[in-house]
Amino acid sequence: MKHFNFICVLMLLSFAGRSQTNPCPSIESSTLVRFATAPDCTAKVIVFASNSVGAQKSLSIKVYLGPDSTGAVLTDTCITLEGKTQSEEFSSSTFSYPCGATLSYEIQTFTSSNGSCSGNTCGPKIKETVPGGTVLPINLRSFNGNRKANNIILNWNTAQEVNGSYFEIQRNTGAGFQTINRTNAKNSATGALYMFEDFNVTKSTVQYRLKLVDLDGSFKFSEIVAIKAASSVSDVSIFPNPAVQGSARIRINDISDITTVQVYDLRGTVLKSIPVTGNIINLSDLQAGSYLIKMV
Repeated sequence: MKHFNFICVLMLLSFAGRSQTNPCPSIESSTLVRFATAPDCTAKVIVFASNSVGAQKSLSIKVYLGPDSTGAVLTDTCITLEGKTQSEEFSSSTFSYPCGATLSYEIQTFTSSNGSCSGNTCGPKIKETVPGGTVLPINLRSFNGNRKANNIILNWNTAQEVNGSYFEIQRNTGAGFQTINRTNAKNSATGALYMFEDFNVTKSTVQYRLKLVDLDGSFKFSEIVAIKAASSVSDVSIFPNPAVQGSARIRINDISDITTVQVYDLRGTVLKSIPVTGNIINLSDLQAGSYLIKMV
């Protein structure tokens, strides 16, 4: 009896050792990716997996309409896994489905090869349910702006557009965002470039954002871009320049943001600090020389 028990232990150990030389593929992650919305919603399942060296196996991806794999089969894809240790990306066939529907999928590996997903299964079955909902068909890559004198140039770039409707350009100068323009989407599958120029001399920081609108009315907002205020320097002129003694003046067209004019010599010493009470500042008492003017 003792001899029999010893042989059974050896057999069990030997069996475990053989199974480790040909393990099941490792499913590292999976996700369902939606590509478009109404009226032609499409998607596919992406799987990252690795297989042991030397043995081909098969990977099955089934997608169902509805939760818990109870509805109609939307795609049934069988993939051959080569014997490689590094992780690779695999995907199901692209399929169509009713927009907004809940979907579910199953992933199963098999010991069979050559694209035959049948026979002995290998490893546990992975089951996932993906709640319904739409994905905005406009994929925004970048959005930025810069000031050019009294104009603000807005640029944005899309990576993909499918069934997009339009962009709203919205501006906030302190009273909330207001729509100032609308640009139709180009619906380029590879993305597109857009530009909008806004005349703006606001003396405070201006915020802009985009509203990306889908054909079915769904939308989302871009990140906010803040543009600095128009410089007061553009509203100031010194005349004549150069000037003869007793004739120098500063004209300030808009004094709402300027309270003081400071006069410096070239060493950086403040020679004058003049309160601004009107649009003309008299510098007639300055001696011959060169000076720096600072608006505060």
